[in-house]
Amino acid sequence: MAEPAQPQPLPEPLPEPTQPEPPPLVLPHGDHWMPAFQRLYPMLECVRCSLRMAGVWYRDVFLASEKRLRAAMLPVLGEFSLDLEKPIGGVCFLCLGMLQDADVEQDTPLMSKEVEAIVNQIKKKGYVLPEAAEPGNATTTNSDKKLGFILGLTLPASLAIRDQAALDWLETVVNIFDRRSSGRIEVKDILKFAIERHLQQHLPCLVPAPSPPAPGTLNLDLSFWKQGVDAEDYQYVCSIMPRNYLDRKAYRRTRKRKKHAGSNMENLCTSTVVSQVIGAAMGDRDVKEQLAGWFDDLRENNFEYSEELRGGIKDAAVPALATVDVTREAIYLKGRYLKYSREMPQTLWLLDGGVRKGKASVEEVISEPVKEWSGSENLVLMGSGREDMDVRMLGNGRPFLLQVNDPRRVPTEEGGEEEVAALQAAINAKTGLNSDGDVCVRELRLSDRRQVKIMHAGAAEKQKLYACRVWVGGRVGGEVLREGLETKRELVVQQTTPIRVLHRRALLTRPKIIHEMRCEDIKGVEEEGEEGRREGKEGGKEDEGMTEEGVEKAPGTYFTLHLRTAAGTYIKEFVHGDMGRTRPSVGSLIGGLEADLLALDVTGVVVEEEGEEEEVEEEEEDSDYCGSGEEGGELTWDA
Repeated sequence: MAEPAQPQPLPEPLPEPTQPEPPPLVLPHGDHWMPAFQRLYPMLECVRCSLRMAGVWYRDVFLASEKRLRAAMLPVLGEFSLDLEKPIGGVCFLCLGMLQDADVEQDTPLMSKEVEAIVNQIKKKGYVLPEAAEPGNATTTNSDKKLGFILGLTLPASLAIRDQAALDWLETVVNIFDRRSSGRIEVKDILKFAIERHLQQHLPCLVPAPSPPAPGTLNLDLSFWKQGVDAEDYQYVCSIMPRNYLDRKAYRRTRKRKKHAGSNMENLCTSTVVSQVIGAAMGDRDVKEQLAGWFDDLRENNFEYSEELRGGIKDAAVPALATVDVTREAIYLKGRYLKYSREMPQTLWLLDGGVRKGKASVEEVISEPVKEWSGSENLVLMGSGREDMDVRMLGNGRPFLLQVNDPRRVPTEEGGEEEVAALQAAINAKTGLNSDGDVCVRELRLSDRRQVKIMHAGAAEKQKLYACRVWVGGRVGGEVLREGLETKRELVVQQTTPIRVLHRRALLTRPKIIHEMRCEDIKGVEEEGEEGRREGKEGGKEDEGMTEEGVEKAPGTYFTLHLRTAAGTYIKEFVHGDMGRTRPSVGSLIGGLEADLLALDVTGVVVEEEGEEEEVEEEEEDSDYCGSGEEGGELTWDA
């Protein structure tokens, strides 16, 4: 009998991963920056601002925690190190506390709280990120593809004026600093470096994106502000600038200025004001000396504001506050839509009082499945033109672009085509707002924002194909119709703004071109209501959809008119004349008879796409596109 298997010993637990020791900080030679640093630090009590104004520009020096930075500097400073060991007593008046660590002993990276706020927003909004290990509720995919992000920082513009005052003070008062021989890193650059590095440690899937950003890129916007700083700096600037500057438009308090999102206060120190102040300091000795004296005042008072501003200013010991906003670049879906209903507008139509007119719009039908899949709350449909609510869109469909703003999910690089195909099938399924199958989408695919310009470019040269059912008050034979309409090529029509759109369009007379016309399915009705003989009958399914038994009973002649026109032509008015505001009209071309339009379909759009002209002719519908079988191609006109 075999001996029972002996239990195997448990494997030894793996050691906990240890963080590698950061490399030692490398500081430039002290002779270069030490004299200026020793004069600046007692005033600012900010290690990073003192170093950058002294001419140090090594990125790793500024990104290190303040505890580690101080430890690296102590051996270099000698006797001055005693000042560096003192606790911070106030907020730096150059960076407004943005480059100061709140607690030096915690050894936390710069901008750690702001990065934590960014990560929390990504988690709260539920953005789908392309990596396996993500924070909290942030949904992830199995792809190792990186996701780009754009970091936007907004700082008080007057910080540049304060930096200029510090440089002028070093040059004119201390006389130990030559700005021409040293570089100077700005506060915004340090904050950007710190946030990008710390964020990628939390979310390794994020990488800085090139500009312009691709669809689906994350936008990380941080805005720093401190109440009173902008207004106080503006008041001082106005007191020292020469009179010829103050007369310029940038200094007029009456002009409208953009308000800061966090403080809701006017931005007085605009970029124009800042550039003019710095330019004046470069060429005007008096302005330079007054800025240097202002730096001394800032040191002495450190946020001691005038009585006018004191009520709106918070504690001077509080650093600049930051607001964080995370959004995502829009994605674009391009395709064509067909509309079979005469009760459906292209976009939502609300009457006074918020009453909806018509059925659910084309935009709502297309957006419903996309909104559910992407998590976006804001979708915008842009069509290559638009048809009236009572006009069907047939043929190969109208080109459109769906802009999906701030999507939580975007198509992946690997499975994007399958995901978009599934969205098209969901739109065409007879469920939800499209339960009657009134909308069909085809050729849906991913696009980008450049397509917006392409779609609207050349709108004046675009051509449209129409089919309309026309009634004429009198017996008109086929030869008369052919002579009066079909022989007219490149017919110029003068159209005064139609009465029905006069409330929203300027009163103008616009020339439009009717390139060609063709008459089919001609039918006459006698005075007694009996149908007369048909002069001619041609056309396919769509022509049959323009008529219905028992509807055309009024005495006169009925026919289907096919037109090829320039974009922007008012077809309804061309048929009935709009009380003489459209000249010539269908009635005037066939002997001055009364004419009216019974039904109108758009049967094609001629568009120029990405340099290639594509003609969309009227054609029989393919049920594979709509998934609706014979019902999808059933075209009827409801009287």
